[in-house]
Amino acid sequence: MRIGYDRQADALVLVLTDGEVAASREAAPGVIVNLDHAGAPVSVEVLRSRTWTGPDGPLSLEIEFDQ
Repeated sequence: MRIGYDRQADALVLVLTDGEVAASREAAPGVIVNLDHAGAPVSVEVLRSRTWTGPDGPLSLEIEFDQ
């Protein structure tokens, strides 16, 4: 699992698996869940994340969890 922030897109991304994205669904305004062919979540994107983290947004964020 990885967590990242794209400053240019102002998107916070939680990658659950390296699977191929087959479809995307908006779970809430600005929250996109990307799904694989079986309908399982691959990643979650929070768009306009500065509205949640404050005007400066995360300065730098990337965390990788080993299994």
